[in-house]
Amino acid sequence: MTAERKSPGLSGLFEMIVNEAATRAHAALLQSKASEAGQTCGRSSGRSWPDSRDRHGCCPPVNTNELRLPTLNSGEMYAGIVCEAGRPSHHLILLPGEREDIGWNDAMEWADQSGGELPTRSEQALLFANLKDQFKEAWYWSGAQHVSRSDYAWAQGFYGGFQYYYRKHGKLRARAVRRSVIQSFIHS
Repeated sequence: MTAERKSPGLSGLFEMIVNEAATRAHAALLQSKASEAGQTCGRSSGRSWPDSRDRHGCCPPVNTNELRLPTLNSGEMYAGIVCEAGRPSHHLILLPGEREDIGWNDAMEWADQSGGELPTRSEQALLFANLKDQFKEAWYWSGAQHVSRSDYAWAQGFYGGFQYYYRKHGKLRARAVRRSVIQSFIHS
C-alpha cells in the first residue's frame, strides 16, 4: 500500500516559496555587504567582529526589515522574487488574461494595455519554475529582442522550459506581468 502524500496547499506552498526566497536574499545581502566593506568571514581570516554576529558568528551585521509581499489584485498570481546582480530586485506578479496567435509587437502593446509588460527572459524562467501550471504547453513571447537580429525576439516554451528566438511576426502566445520593487532590505 502506498502512502498518499498530502499537498501543502496554495497558502502553504506560497509560504514555503517566500521563506526560501527571503532566506536566500538575506544570505546574498549579507555576503554583498561584507564584500562592499572589504570584510571577510572571521573564521577564514582570523578577524573577529566587535559587534553582534549572525548565527554563524562570522558575518558583519546587517539589519533587514520584514519582507513585505505586494498586494495582489483580483486574478493576479505571485511568481516570486527576481534578483539582479546578486540582490533581490523585485517581486514578479503574473497578470490575468492571455493572448494567443499574436505577433511580438502586438503582444507588447497588449501587455501595456493590460497594465503590465511582457516578462524578461529571466522572469520567464521564474514563471516556468513557479507557475508552469498557469500556462499552456506552448511558446510565449518575452519582452526581450534578440541583440544582433532586430527582427527576432525571445520566447519561452512552457512544455520543456526552453528559450529560443523567433521572428517578431510569428504568432505565439503572450502573458503580461507587473513588478513591485523590493524596498524592505536596508543596510545598517
